[in-house]
Amino acid sequence: MKKIIFILYFAFLATGTMIAQSGLRIGNMEMNFGKQGNDTVVRFFQITTNEPIKENANNNDKKKVKNHYFRSNCYIGVSFMVPEHSDDYYRIWGGNTYHLDIGLQERYRVTRHFSLLGTLQYSFYNYRMKDLTESPAFANEVIGHTIEANSLSKQVYRSNNIGAGLYTRFYLAPAKQHTNTSGLYIDCGVQGDFSYSRFFKTKSNSHGKEKYRDGYAFNPFNASACVRLGWNKIAIVAHYRFTDVFNKDVIPMDLPPLSIGIQFH
Repeated sequence: MKKIIFILYFAFLATGTMIAQSGLRIGNMEMNFGKQGNDTVVRFFQITTNEPIKENANNNDKKKVKNHYFRSNCYIGVSFMVPEHSDDYYRIWGGNTYHLDIGLQERYRVTRHFSLLGTLQYSFYNYRMKDLTESPAFANEVIGHTIEANSLSKQVYRSNNIGAGLYTRFYLAPAKQHTNTSGLYIDCGVQGDFSYSRFFKTKSNSHGKEKYRDGYAFNPFNASACVRLGWNKIAIVAHYRFTDVFNKDVIPMDLPPLSIGIQFH
């Protein structure tokens, strides 16, 4: 029994010495014991630390995603001209009159709901005509001779063009950011075309195949307004040309200006 009391006494003495030397810490509070004269003094301290308070891990992991970035893609499309029946335009075969577009598009996304676009493309226009050779002004300026209507089997105006366009895009249902998908969108813009090769071609029993080029009657530059309604990789597109294909100083009528088609991106 005395041995146990002796061990407990020395254990209590050692514990008191350790507390006196290092103090007792509970949370952010530390309690130290010391001597002041014949009295035992207990001191309390508030522990401060320079360690940063850890925030929610989920908040730290979340990085702010930028809305603005560039994306590039190629596209190909085909559009068909809509026939016009007024006296201002020549008659065309609607199903055989079309243009093909192959181009590169650069997109700069400004916000989640708005982008700016630039395009550079090659276009091939094919106008299958009904009555172009019957126009005296066109026949005198371009053909230079008459072709009997009953011997004519084909008359077509064609051009090869390089074009550039500027568009604004509004996202109706935005897709995920930093992807090549686009969601549901509508594009509005303008496009300019330079025709580096343009000609009128006929095929008849009386004259065979003939090709006519006229740098004065066929205008080299044209401009169009364009609207596209798209969903990701596919879009419905409409072009309206607001310039003349033919020089009105020598050919008073023009080709139909509206076309509607489809593009794949």
